[in-house]
Amino acid sequence: ERLDYMKLWKGLYFGMWMSDKRPVQQELSVNIALLINDIPQEKQILWVDTFWETMAEAWEKLDKHRMNKYLLFLRIVLAETFKVARERGWKPEFLKDLARIFTRLGGGMVYGSNVHSVGLLLQFCLVMWDELQPQLDEGPEVAPEVMLAMLEPFIEATLYT
Repeated sequence: ERLDYMKLWKGLYFGMWMSDKRPVQQELSVNIALLINDIPQEKQILWVDTFWETMAEAWEKLDKHRMNKYLLFLRIVLAETFKVARERGWKPEFLKDLARIFTRLGGGMVYGSNVHSVGLLLQFCLVMWDELQPQLDEGPEVAPEVMLAMLEPFIEATLYT
């Protein structure tokens, strides 16, 4: 099933590659991001994980002409992922799984010897709070221990870098 999702993301990635005008890129990004809502809940983490793995593998191959559309794409997918987390009631296990994906970003991006893309990591760090904050403001309120559970892998990564 992971392989199937990777194939889907590769096709969606290249669909984004071929979109040329800004309105088309925005609409396509939103429509792709909304696909997470069509994925069964028990598979959503795998869907998000394969998205980040696809992005990590391809990020360094982006040219300067396509960078902006993929920055937008990343931001919109991240925002929709946080919306799903909010709609699921900020479940600690879901947030921990997301945090593990984010700190790994497809293969040791934050720590470890296999760093795929520092650029993707830096972009993620730049937009994470901007996309998380509106969902936190929407409610329901997130318990401090739940937020700490989400931040735990980031703290661990900081300890080992």
